[in-house]
Amino acid sequence: MFDPLGFYQKLSARERYKEPSLFFLKIQALLLGVSFLLIFLIFGFFFSLLSLFVKGIRLWVSLGKGAILLGILALPFILLVLWGLLFVGAGILHFFVLVLGGKKGYKETFKVVAYASAPLIFSFLPFINWLVSVYVLVLQVVGLHKRQKLSWGRSVAAVLLPWLVLVVLVIAFLFFLINNMVLF
Repeated sequence: MFDPLGFYQKLSARERYKEPSLFFLKIQALLLGVSFLLIFLIFGFFFSLLSLFVKGIRLWVSLGKGAILLGILALPFILLVLWGLLFVGAGILHFFVLVLGGKKGYKETFKVVAYASAPLIFSFLPFINWLVSVYVLVLQVVGLHKRQKLSWGRSVAAVLLPWLVLVVLVIAFLFFLINNMVLF
C-alpha cells in the first residue's frame, strides 16, 4: 500500500494464483470479521437499550444472536463467492488490458487486482471508505503499468473503462425502463 511501484516491480513472475488468492481472502475475512463485530456491537447496544423500555424485546435479541451466528456460519460461503468474483473482476479488467496492448497474461492482471485490494481493510471506516475505493483503483493503475508493461495513460484507461461501460449500461437500462413504463 505504501510503495506500490516497488512492490509490483519486485513481485515474482513465478508466483501463481495461490499467494494472491490467500492474500485477498485474508483481507476479505478480516474486513468481514470487523464488519460483523461492529454490527454485533451496534445492534447489541441498540437492543440492550431498547430492552429497558420495551417488553418482549428478548425475542428480538435472540433473533439478533441467531442472525449473527448465521453470518459467522455463512462466512466461508461469502469468502468463496468473493474469491470467484475476484477471478471474474480480473477477467473483465484483463479484457481491457488486452484491448489496450497489455504484454502479459491473465495471471499478472489477477495478481494486480488481488494485491490492490489491500486498502479495503479500511473500507469499514466512515468518511474514509470512498478514499479507499479510489486508492484501490490507483493501485490497480500502478500494478498494470508495472506488471502488464502498459503506459500510464493506458493503465488508467484499462482501469476506468470497465466502470465507464457499467455506467453507460446502467443509464441505458434505466432509459429503457423509463421509456417502456406503462402509465396507469
